[in-house]
Amino acid sequence: MIIVPTIVSPYFLSLYNIQALLRDRAFNGIWAVVMSILLILGDLDLSIGKMGCLCGILAGLMMTNGLPPVVAVLITVALGAFFGFINGFLVTKLRLMAMIVTIGMKSVYAGINIVLTKGVAVTGLPKGWLFIGQGFFLGIPIPFIIMLAFLAAVTFLMRFTRFGRYTYAVG
Repeated sequence: MIIVPTIVSPYFLSLYNIQALLRDRAFNGIWAVVMSILLILGDLDLSIGKMGCLCGILAGLMMTNGLPPVVAVLITVALGAFFGFINGFLVTKLRLMAMIVTIGMKSVYAGINIVLTKGVAVTGLPKGWLFIGQGFFLGIPIPFIIMLAFLAAVTFLMRFTRFGRYTYAVG
């Protein structure tokens, strides 16, 4: 996957392209960490991508409508937890199959995303806030640094806390 593009294009291993790849893959990395915890527990959630998109859209809409960014993010985290709770409730309390529930909820979240945005990107975010998604620290994209910090925190949680040890024992 690296050798052929490098041979075909002299631009593949450019600094710009590597930074773009790191930024783009950071979001998938965060989803992969979350999904790994679910797989350790013997379950899965196929809706996390659309749920994450919905949370991003909601945060963006709140910010563009005048809510302070920190407040918007805190509300969004609470909403994300609530969306996860809905999935968990349907699977654990109603004893529905996780795959079926999360495929269905994926469609629900995707539909809400389209209705909220009318298929148009949310723009006009506060300038200082754009740094989180577009900025760099020592040439490394900020989303990639956030993904590494998230991975480190989850690794610590899973290896060195009671919750993590219990999760491994259950899974």
